[in-house]
Amino acid sequence: MKRNPKLRGIPVFNFIQEGVEAAAEASDFIIQKDQGSFEDYINKKAKELDHYILAIEKGDDVSYAAGEVHLVLAESDQFYLDAEFYFKDKAAKWVKKAVRGKAINIAWAFTQEYQQAIKEKKKITFDYERPTPC
Repeated sequence: MKRNPKLRGIPVFNFIQEGVEAAAEASDFIIQKDQGSFEDYINKKAKELDHYILAIEKGDDVSYAAGEVHLVLAESDQFYLDAEFYFKDKAAKWVKKAVRGKAINIAWAFTQEYQQAIKEKKKITFDYERPTPC
Protein backbone atom coordinates (compact mmCIF):
# COMPACT_ATOMS: atom_id res chain seq x y z
CA MET A 1 0.00 0.00 0.00
CA LYS A 2 1.43 3.39 -0.93
CA ARG A 3 1.71 5.95 1.81
CA ASN A 4 0.10 9.29 1.10
CA PRO A 5 2.43 12.04 2.39
CA LYS A 6 -0.56 14.34 3.03
CA LEU A 7 -2.05 11.80 5.46
CA ARG A 8 1.19 10.97 7.28
CA GLY A 9 0.95 11.80 10.94
CA ILE A 10 -2.83 11.43 11.15
CA PRO A 11 -3.34 8.85 13.93
CA VAL A 12 -6.42 7.21 12.43
CA PHE A 13 -4.77 6.81 9.05
CA ASN A 14 -1.61 5.35 10.62
CA PHE A 15 -3.72 2.92 12.65
CA ILE A 16 -5.61 1.76 9.55
CA GLN A 17 -2.40 1.46 7.52
CA GLU A 18 -0.75 -0.67 10.24
CA GLY A 19 -3.85 -2.87 10.39
CA VAL A 20 -3.81 -3.44 6.62
CA GLU A 21 -0.10 -4.30 6.71
CA ALA A 22 -0.64 -6.74 9.61
CA ALA A 23 -3.53 -8.41 7.77
CA ALA A 24 -1.36 -8.86 4.65
CA GLU A 25 1.42 -10.43 6.73
CA ALA A 26 -1.06 -12.74 8.48
CA SER A 27 -2.62 -13.89 5.20
CA ASP A 28 0.85 -14.68 3.78
CA PHE A 29 1.60 -16.73 6.92
CA ILE A 30 -1.70 -18.64 6.66
CA ILE A 31 -1.11 -19.43 2.98
CA GLN A 32 2.48 -20.57 3.60
CA LYS A 33 1.32 -22.79 6.48
CA ASP A 34 -0.91 -24.78 4.08
CA GLN A 35 1.63 -25.04 1.27
CA GLY A 36 3.30 -28.38 0.58
CA SER A 37 4.13 -30.92 -2.09
CA PHE A 38 1.86 -32.60 -4.62
CA GLU A 39 1.73 -35.65 -2.35
CA ASP A 40 0.72 -33.48 0.61
CA TYR A 41 -2.16 -32.03 -1.40
CA ILE A 42 -3.42 -35.42 -2.54
CA ASN A 43 -3.13 -36.76 1.00
CA LYS A 44 -5.34 -33.87 2.18
CA LYS A 45 -7.92 -34.83 -0.47
CA ALA A 46 -7.64 -38.60 0.13
CA LYS A 47 -10.51 -38.77 2.62
CA GLU A 48 -12.92 -37.19 0.11
CA LEU A 49 -11.65 -39.35 -2.75
CA ASP A 50 -11.82 -42.52 -0.66
CA HIS A 51 -15.38 -41.69 0.39
CA TYR A 52 -16.33 -41.12 -3.27
CA ILE A 53 -14.85 -44.48 -4.34
CA LEU A 54 -16.49 -46.40 -1.51
CA ALA A 55 -19.86 -44.74 -2.23
CA ILE A 56 -19.61 -45.73 -5.92
CA GLU A 57 -18.74 -49.31 -4.97
CA LYS A 58 -21.71 -49.56 -2.64
CA GLY A 59 -24.22 -47.63 -4.72
CA ASP A 60 -23.39 -49.08 -8.14
CA ASP A 61 -22.47 -52.58 -6.92
CA VAL A 62 -19.02 -52.44 -8.53
CA SER A 63 -15.50 -53.16 -7.34
CA TYR A 64 -12.67 -50.62 -7.51
CA ALA A 65 -9.84 -51.73 -9.79
CA ALA A 66 -7.56 -48.74 -10.40
CA GLY A 67 -7.42 -45.00 -10.66
CA GLU A 68 -5.37 -41.94 -11.40
CA VAL A 69 -5.38 -38.51 -9.86
CA HIS A 70 -4.12 -35.59 -11.94
CA LEU A 71 -3.15 -32.12 -10.80
CA VAL A 72 -3.73 -29.98 -13.87
CA LEU A 73 -2.61 -26.41 -14.51
CA ALA A 74 -5.73 -24.46 -15.49
CA GLU A 75 -4.23 -21.02 -15.92
CA SER A 76 -0.83 -19.63 -15.06
CA ASP A 77 -1.62 -19.44 -11.36
CA GLN A 78 -4.47 -21.93 -10.92
CA PHE A 79 -4.85 -25.71 -10.95
CA TYR A 80 -7.53 -28.31 -10.37
CA LEU A 81 -7.66 -31.95 -9.32
CA ASP A 82 -8.97 -34.34 -11.97
CA ALA A 83 -9.48 -38.01 -11.07
CA GLU A 84 -10.41 -41.07 -13.11
CA PHE A 85 -11.46 -44.22 -11.28
CA TYR A 86 -12.04 -47.62 -12.87
CA PHE A 87 -14.36 -50.26 -11.48
CA LYS A 88 -15.55 -53.69 -12.59
CA ASP A 89 -19.15 -54.72 -12.34
CA LYS A 90 -20.41 -58.26 -11.62
CA ALA A 91 -20.21 -59.10 -15.33
CA ALA A 92 -16.51 -58.04 -15.29
CA LYS A 93 -17.24 -55.00 -17.48
CA TRP A 94 -15.25 -51.83 -16.93
CA VAL A 95 -16.98 -48.81 -15.44
CA LYS A 96 -15.23 -45.44 -15.46
CA LYS A 97 -16.10 -42.62 -13.07
CA ALA A 98 -14.46 -39.21 -13.10
CA VAL A 99 -14.44 -36.28 -10.73
CA ARG A 100 -13.01 -32.78 -11.12
CA GLY A 101 -12.32 -30.26 -8.38
CA LYS A 102 -12.67 -26.52 -8.64
CA ALA A 103 -9.69 -24.47 -9.78
CA ILE A 104 -7.68 -22.86 -7.00
CA ASN A 105 -4.57 -20.72 -6.80
CA ILE A 106 -1.38 -22.81 -6.86
CA ALA A 107 0.17 -20.60 -4.15
CA TRP A 108 -2.53 -21.75 -1.72
CA ALA A 109 -1.50 -25.39 -2.07
CA PHE A 110 2.14 -25.68 -3.12
CA THR A 111 5.56 -24.41 -2.10
CA GLN A 112 7.55 -22.38 -4.63
CA GLU A 113 9.35 -25.52 -5.87
CA TYR A 114 6.09 -27.32 -6.62
CA GLN A 115 4.46 -24.22 -8.10
CA GLN A 116 7.31 -24.06 -10.61
CA ALA A 117 7.06 -27.80 -11.34
CA ILE A 118 3.34 -27.71 -12.17
CA LYS A 119 3.85 -24.62 -14.34
CA GLU A 120 6.52 -26.49 -16.32
CA LYS A 121 4.83 -29.90 -16.56
CA LYS A 122 1.19 -28.67 -16.82
CA LYS A 123 -0.12 -32.02 -15.51
CA ILE A 124 1.11 -34.22 -12.64
CA THR A 125 -0.31 -37.76 -12.42
CA PHE A 126 -0.45 -40.22 -9.52
CA ASP A 127 -1.85 -43.74 -9.32
CA TYR A 128 -4.61 -44.04 -6.74
CA GLU A 129 -4.93 -47.25 -4.76
CA ARG A 130 -8.08 -48.82 -3.44
CA PRO A 131 -9.19 -47.26 -0.15
CA THR A 132 -9.73 -49.42 2.90
CA PRO A 133 -13.36 -49.50 4.00
CA CYS A 134 -13.96 -48.05 7.48
